[in-house]
Amino acid sequence: MIDLNSASRDDLMTLEGIGEVRADAIIRSRPFRAKTELVERHIIPESLYEKISDKVTARPLPATPAAPVRPANPPQGAPKR
Repeated sequence: MIDLNSASRDDLMTLEGIGEVRADAIIRSRPFRAKTELVERHIIPESLYEKISDKVTARPLPATPAAPVRPANPPQGAPKR
């Protein structure tokens, strides 16, 4: 299985009908929540999707930790930076 969210350009190009242009379009369109987005976003035609759908997946990306929220204004009495 080739993961649309993490596969290299070369890995994507091993799929039938995916050349340099389509591989680059897939990479630019990341992240994908579902592999069906390839067709929904008009990256590939449905006929091509039917040929490769059993060879691809769209695994969720690992969650990135949220940055700590800093107050917009320092509290009263706090030194300004």
